[in-house]
Amino acid sequence: MLEENNLPSNLREEALTPLGDAGRLLANLLNRITVARRKLVIPTLNPNVRDVLAKTTATDLLFGSDISEQIKAAKSLHTTGKELRQTAVRSQTKGAFTTSKYKKPNEGASSKTSSLNRQGPVRSIGQPPDPKGDKSAASGQQ
Repeated sequence: MLEENNLPSNLREEALTPLGDAGRLLANLLNRITVARRKLVIPTLNPNVRDVLAKTTATDLLFGSDISEQIKAAKSLHTTGKELRQTAVRSQTKGAFTTSKYKKPNEGASSKTSSLNRQGPVRSIGQPPDPKGDKSAASGQQ
């Protein structure tokens, strides 16, 4: 439609400028919508997958065309890392010194000694109980 042969040059310039601006506005709007959708989806994902997909760029799809390959790679990397950590922990605990065999200073202390202000003062032998806390004794004295 906008070929040089069909339209005069002044009309073509007048039509192309607004059409180009409209195209740029639509492209910017599409980019903003894509970024907003990614920001809404990424926090709901598994943390391992989240890190991988946050680094991808949007193409014709929201997270790129090779999303399935990236997710598979992230999962295999996570399972491999977990296996490596388990073997490292097993090899360290076989003959290594561990402090769990020995008590720490406050470990094993009874709960009574850990909180001394929990109970009231000790009553002396031979003295009657204090009537302040006992309502039946206080009402009998009146």
